[in-house]
Amino acid sequence: MNKLEREEINALPKATGSLSAKTMRWPPSDPRNTIDTHDVFFRDLMPDYYDVGGRVEDGDYFTSVIFEIPKNIQSGEHDVGQGGIDARYNILLGEEQELYRAVSGKIKLSVKSEGIHFEAEDFHFVGRIGSAGRTVELILGKFSISR
Repeated sequence: MNKLEREEINALPKATGSLSAKTMRWPPSDPRNTIDTHDVFFRDLMPDYYDVGGRVEDGDYFTSVIFEIPKNIQSGEHDVGQGGIDARYNILLGEEQELYRAVSGKIKLSVKSEGIHFEAEDFHFVGRIGSAGRTVELILGKFSISR
């Protein structure tokens, strides 16, 4: 998955549904630890993948969670990160950007209609900046996204 900038993420085709997750990226009382959005997207990416995810924009704060789902995937539990479904957690705060790439995790994915509707009843992953940078964990994640 290429590094997507804020404008590119905002330009992804709007879909219907929702995405939510928790993170401990911020101090415990910070509301940014909860990602809960109906601003979701679904993009047919190249011949082999879909970009599916959600975004939150609030003034100078922008965040997104993006999964690169293989087109031939079956319902079930899958690895997230290296050797599995690629995922990104992106944060922009003013001019500061943090891009975390999933290195390990799991997702329980339901393919309701291939290329049309995906659901995850549970996803969690550890993301890292670069090859040895800071890590963050996303937990209690779920989504239901349709084109």
